[in-house]
Amino acid sequence: MAVDIPIGLPNRGRRQADVLARKAVGTLTSSVFMTPTRAALDAPDHPTASARNHALTGKGISRQAFSLKPKLHQVERWVRQTHHHVVEVHPEVSFAELADAPLTVSKSTWAGAEYRRQLLADAGVLLAGDLGEAGRRVAVDDVLDAAVAAWTARRVLDRPSPSTTEPTRGVQRRTTVRDLELTQPPTPHQPTRNVATRHDRTWAPCWLR
Repeated sequence: MAVDIPIGLPNRGRRQADVLARKAVGTLTSSVFMTPTRAALDAPDHPTASARNHALTGKGISRQAFSLKPKLHQVERWVRQTHHHVVEVHPEVSFAELADAPLTVSKSTWAGAEYRRQLLADAGVLLAGDLGEAGRRVAVDDVLDAAVAAWTARRVLDRPSPSTTEPTRGVQRRTTVRDLELTQPPTPHQPTRNVATRHDRTWAPCWLR
Protein backbone atom coordinates (compact mmCIF):
# COMPACT_ATOMS: atom_id res chain seq x y z
CA MET A 1 0.00 0.00 0.00
CA ALA A 2 1.37 3.38 -0.93
CA VAL A 3 0.52 6.62 0.80
CA ASP A 4 1.35 10.18 -0.12
CA ILE A 5 2.10 11.53 3.32
CA PRO A 6 5.25 11.57 5.44
CA ILE A 7 5.70 8.53 7.64
CA GLY A 8 7.91 9.23 10.59
CA LEU A 9 8.71 12.63 12.03
CA PRO A 10 12.26 13.97 12.43
CA ASN A 11 13.43 15.00 15.88
CA ARG A 12 15.56 17.76 14.37
CA GLY A 13 16.79 18.84 10.97
CA ARG A 14 15.36 17.61 7.65
CA ARG A 15 14.44 14.10 6.59
CA GLN A 16 16.86 12.97 3.90
CA ALA A 17 13.87 11.63 1.99
CA ASP A 18 12.39 15.14 1.71
CA VAL A 19 15.70 16.68 0.70
CA LEU A 20 16.26 14.09 -2.04
CA ALA A 21 12.68 14.34 -3.24
CA ARG A 22 13.08 18.08 -3.77
CA LYS A 23 16.14 17.48 -5.86
CA ALA A 24 14.33 14.81 -7.85
CA VAL A 25 11.40 17.00 -8.88
CA GLY A 26 13.50 19.76 -10.38
CA THR A 27 11.71 23.08 -10.69
CA LEU A 28 8.52 21.79 -9.06
CA THR A 29 10.05 21.94 -5.58
CA SER A 30 6.91 23.50 -4.10
CA SER A 31 5.24 20.11 -4.52
CA VAL A 32 7.47 18.74 -1.76
CA PHE A 33 7.05 20.22 1.69
CA MET A 34 9.61 19.58 4.38
CA THR A 35 8.18 17.41 7.14
CA PRO A 36 7.83 19.34 10.43
CA THR A 37 9.74 18.10 13.45
CA ARG A 38 8.00 16.07 16.12
CA ALA A 39 8.35 18.88 18.65
CA ALA A 40 6.71 21.33 16.25
CA LEU A 41 3.71 19.08 15.72
CA ASP A 42 3.35 18.57 19.45
CA ALA A 43 2.83 22.34 19.81
CA PRO A 44 -0.67 23.61 20.68
CA ASP A 45 -0.78 26.29 17.98
CA HIS A 46 0.89 27.35 14.73
CA PRO A 47 3.05 30.23 16.09
CA THR A 48 4.53 27.93 18.74
CA ALA A 49 5.01 25.12 16.23
CA SER A 50 6.79 27.41 13.78
CA ALA A 51 9.09 28.74 16.51
CA ARG A 52 9.99 25.24 17.66
CA ASN A 53 10.66 24.06 14.15
CA HIS A 54 12.85 27.09 13.48
CA ALA A 55 14.91 26.34 16.55
CA LEU A 56 15.49 22.75 15.37
CA THR A 57 15.85 23.23 11.62
CA GLY A 58 16.46 26.90 10.97
CA LYS A 59 13.07 27.17 9.24
CA GLY A 60 9.54 27.74 10.45
CA ILE A 61 6.53 25.84 9.11
CA SER A 62 3.50 27.04 7.17
CA ARG A 63 -0.04 26.95 8.48
CA GLN A 64 -0.80 24.38 5.81
CA ALA A 65 1.92 22.06 7.11
CA PHE A 66 0.74 22.52 10.69
CA SER A 67 -2.83 21.72 9.64
CA LEU A 68 -1.61 18.23 8.63
CA LYS A 69 -0.81 17.47 12.26
CA PRO A 70 -3.82 15.15 12.85
CA LYS A 71 -3.17 13.15 9.68
CA LEU A 72 0.57 12.86 10.27
CA HIS A 73 -0.03 11.51 13.76
CA GLN A 74 -2.84 9.26 12.52
CA VAL A 75 -0.64 7.68 9.84
CA GLU A 76 2.23 7.23 12.26
CA ARG A 77 -0.04 5.31 14.64
CA TRP A 78 -1.64 3.31 11.84
CA VAL A 79 1.57 2.00 10.27
CA ARG A 80 2.55 0.55 13.63
CA GLN A 81 -0.68 -1.43 13.81
CA THR A 82 -1.59 -2.43 10.26
CA HIS A 83 -0.59 -5.77 8.77
CA HIS A 84 -0.24 -4.12 5.35
CA HIS A 85 3.11 -3.37 3.77
CA VAL A 86 2.98 0.41 3.66
CA VAL A 87 5.28 2.64 1.67
CA GLU A 88 5.50 6.41 1.57
CA VAL A 89 5.42 7.89 -1.90
CA HIS A 90 5.76 11.26 -3.49
CA PRO A 91 3.71 11.52 -6.71
CA GLU A 92 5.94 14.03 -8.48
CA VAL A 93 9.00 11.90 -7.83
CA SER A 94 7.16 8.95 -9.34
CA PHE A 95 6.12 10.96 -12.36
CA ALA A 96 9.73 12.05 -12.79
CA GLU A 97 10.66 8.37 -12.84
CA LEU A 98 8.02 7.63 -15.43
CA ALA A 99 9.26 10.48 -17.63
CA ASP A 100 12.95 9.72 -17.03
CA ALA A 101 13.34 13.36 -16.02
CA PRO A 102 11.76 15.93 -13.69
CA LEU A 103 8.51 17.34 -15.04
CA THR A 104 8.35 21.07 -15.67
CA VAL A 105 4.62 21.68 -16.00
CA SER A 106 2.27 21.69 -13.02
CA LYS A 107 -0.46 19.07 -12.93
CA SER A 108 -2.93 21.84 -12.13
CA THR A 109 -2.67 22.92 -15.78
CA TRP A 110 -4.32 21.18 -18.73
CA ALA A 111 -0.95 20.39 -20.32
CA GLY A 112 0.46 19.08 -17.07
CA ALA A 113 -2.54 16.88 -16.34
CA GLU A 114 -2.63 15.46 -19.87
CA TYR A 115 1.09 14.74 -19.87
CA ARG A 116 0.84 12.82 -16.60
CA ARG A 117 -2.17 10.90 -17.84
CA GLN A 118 -0.21 9.89 -20.94
CA LEU A 119 2.77 8.82 -18.85
CA LEU A 120 0.47 6.62 -16.80
CA ALA A 121 -1.16 5.17 -19.92
CA ASP A 122 2.25 4.35 -21.39
CA ALA A 123 3.01 2.48 -18.16
CA GLY A 124 -0.20 0.51 -18.42
CA VAL A 125 -2.23 2.55 -15.95
CA LEU A 126 -5.35 3.59 -17.84
CA LEU A 127 -7.67 6.13 -16.25
CA ALA A 128 -11.28 5.95 -17.38
CA GLY A 129 -12.96 9.15 -18.45
CA ASP A 130 -15.93 8.36 -16.22
CA LEU A 131 -14.96 7.58 -12.63
CA GLY A 132 -18.50 7.76 -11.35
CA GLU A 133 -19.05 9.56 -8.04
CA ALA A 134 -15.31 9.80 -7.44
CA GLY A 135 -14.93 11.70 -10.69
CA ARG A 136 -17.45 14.27 -9.50
CA ARG A 137 -15.96 14.74 -6.07
CA VAL A 138 -12.21 14.32 -6.49
CA ALA A 139 -9.86 16.87 -8.07
CA VAL A 140 -7.98 15.91 -11.23
CA ASP A 141 -4.57 16.13 -9.56
CA ASP A 142 -5.73 13.83 -6.75
CA VAL A 143 -6.79 11.20 -9.29
CA LEU A 144 -3.42 11.43 -11.04
CA ASP A 145 -1.55 11.20 -7.73
CA ALA A 146 -3.56 8.16 -6.64
CA ALA A 147 -2.88 6.46 -9.96
CA VAL A 148 0.87 7.00 -9.86
CA ALA A 149 0.95 5.90 -6.21
CA ALA A 150 -0.72 2.65 -7.30
CA TRP A 151 1.92 2.30 -10.02
CA THR A 152 4.64 2.68 -7.40
CA ALA A 153 2.95 0.25 -5.04
CA ARG A 154 2.92 -2.37 -7.80
CA ARG A 155 6.61 -1.79 -8.49
CA VAL A 156 7.41 -2.24 -4.82
CA LEU A 157 5.35 -5.42 -4.68
CA ASP A 158 6.93 -6.89 -7.80
CA ARG A 159 10.53 -6.43 -6.89
CA PRO A 160 12.91 -7.76 -4.27
CA SER A 161 13.78 -5.71 -1.23
CA PRO A 162 16.27 -2.99 -2.10
CA SER A 163 19.81 -3.07 -0.86
CA THR A 164 20.80 -0.72 1.90
CA THR A 165 23.86 0.31 -0.04
CA GLU A 166 22.69 0.47 -3.62
CA PRO A 167 20.16 2.87 -5.15
CA THR A 168 16.72 1.42 -5.35
CA ARG A 169 14.01 2.01 -7.76
CA GLY A 170 10.83 2.21 -5.86
CA VAL A 171 10.05 2.62 -2.31
CA GLN A 172 11.34 0.82 0.55
CA ARG A 173 10.44 -0.08 3.83
CA ARG A 174 11.74 1.31 6.80
CA THR A 175 11.95 4.87 7.26
CA THR A 176 11.75 6.61 4.23
CA VAL A 177 10.87 8.16 1.35
CA ARG A 178 9.27 10.03 -1.25
CA ASP A 179 9.14 8.45 -4.46
CA LEU A 180 12.73 8.49 -4.82
CA GLU A 181 12.95 6.29 -2.13
CA LEU A 182 15.17 8.49 -0.65
CA THR A 183 15.46 7.79 2.82
CA GLN A 184 17.35 7.54 5.89
CA PRO A 185 17.31 4.73 8.39
CA PRO A 186 14.71 5.07 11.07
CA THR A 187 15.63 6.63 14.35
CA PRO A 188 14.53 5.25 17.70
CA HIS A 189 11.61 7.67 17.66
CA GLN A 190 10.54 7.04 14.11
CA PRO A 191 8.20 4.25 13.12
CA THR A 192 9.61 1.64 10.90
CA ARG A 193 7.36 2.16 8.05
CA ASN A 194 7.46 0.32 4.92
CA VAL A 195 9.32 2.82 3.03
CA ALA A 196 12.55 2.79 1.36
CA THR A 197 15.79 3.50 2.93
CA ARG A 198 17.76 4.40 0.06
CA HIS A 199 17.52 6.37 -3.00
CA ASP A 200 15.37 5.38 -5.88
CA ARG A 201 17.45 5.94 -8.93
CA THR A 202 14.42 5.59 -11.01
CA TRP A 203 12.26 7.63 -8.95
CA ALA A 204 9.39 5.85 -7.46
CA PRO A 205 7.10 6.86 -4.72
CA CYS A 206 7.80 6.26 -1.20
CA TRP A 207 5.44 4.68 1.13
CA LEU A 208 2.08 3.54 0.30
CA ARG A 209 0.29 5.85 2.47
